[in-house]
Amino acid sequence: MPVSSAGLGQNLRSAAPDMTGRKWLELASIVARSTISWSRSRSNLMLQGATVGVLGSGKVTGKLLLAPNPALVKGIFTSYGIIGNASGVLARAIGVGVAAEFSQKAIYSGDSVGVGVGTDVSKVVLANGPALTGLISSNMAAQGWSGSQMGLISGAIGTAIASLLLTGTGTGGVSGGGGPIPSSGTSISGVK
Repeated sequence: MPVSSAGLGQNLRSAAPDMTGRKWLELASIVARSTISWSRSRSNLMLQGATVGVLGSGKVTGKLLLAPNPALVKGIFTSYGIIGNASGVLARAIGVGVAAEFSQKAIYSGDSVGVGVGTDVSKVVLANGPALTGLISSNMAAQGWSGSQMGLISGAIGTAIASLLLTGTGTGGVSGGGGPIPSSGTSISGVK
């Protein structure tokens, strides 16, 4: 099952049970919709890997793993000037909720060059934070959120999620065509 807005929203809410109210539910929904939509494009979220197996080319499929890291998110919030008790709870929601959704469900797939059948070990090498920030900001405006701090909040959240995803790694396999000659190669993948 691929990552979903509903799943991410639930993971965000579960990671912050002490946050309640309509605005929190709206924010969790905005962040979930924005993040999942953004993550579907390789120009926003991309993995690069090393493959080993037999000579050829093939398709890579693997499982993305992402460790929870609310301290990273809190540090980014602090750098944006977002401090206080609620910022710590929001950092926990994002640091734990995003990691949970992507570790539970994210599958990466792409192309292998040099290996037709074998194994793949990949690392997230691109997480386009400015694009995610723009999407969060747009979705906030569409939801009727406004004010002088919306750019700051969307920037902090977008940067935090992109930075968290840059810590992601994955393992998978390569399937395709190849000969009996041992080989190593590379892969480029996106997230489903």
